[in-house]
Amino acid sequence: MPDRPDLKRQHSVLEMRNLISIGLILFFSKTAWAESAIFDYDDFGPQVLAYEIIGYQWYQWNDVGSPDPRKIDDIKVVIYWNEPLASIKEKYAVNKKKNKDFRYLTYETAMKYLDSTIAKYQDASHLTETRKKLVKLKKQRGTEPIALLLSQRFNSITLSLGMSQNKFAAAFGISVNTLRHWERGENSTGSGFSSIERGR
Repeated sequence: MPDRPDLKRQHSVLEMRNLISIGLILFFSKTAWAESAIFDYDDFGPQVLAYEIIGYQWYQWNDVGSPDPRKIDDIKVVIYWNEPLASIKEKYAVNKKKNKDFRYLTYETAMKYLDSTIAKYQDASHLTETRKKLVKLKKQRGTEPIALLLSQRFNSITLSLGMSQNKFAAAFGISVNTLRHWERGENSTGSGFSSIERGR
């Protein structure tokens, strides 16, 4: 019968394999994570261009905006994907008492608006920046939960195994660079995933 250190080591190895397996399932599931990104109204403005898709730049419970042009209501635009609108509205609920006003756009609708407006107007550099930011956020947030899930446990498990980075990487069939990415909570895909799966 294995002694306690060996049992602990075996348990840690099994936990690591299970953790990575879970990450794999979530990573390749397009609907595993409901996602959204929050922007200011001005990121899609000015109002003369944006009102048709996100409404006017004043609180929706008011008939008109403030007569003072320096006073601008704080309106947020929620861009969402992989999640129903009802769920998004529950997360980001309009609240008159707290002056919380949200407008909701699907990722596809937002991109269509940005692309058409950028193509139509030469002076639309801020919309170009909004588009770049949105694309980047969607790409990043598709893998952030998995990177976080892995990084939260990697350091403690590798310490309990008492293995160097080189030995650990060799045991799981991944590169040392990939291991370092995971320990920092960064996403790094590659052959390491498939080799770990084959070793289950």
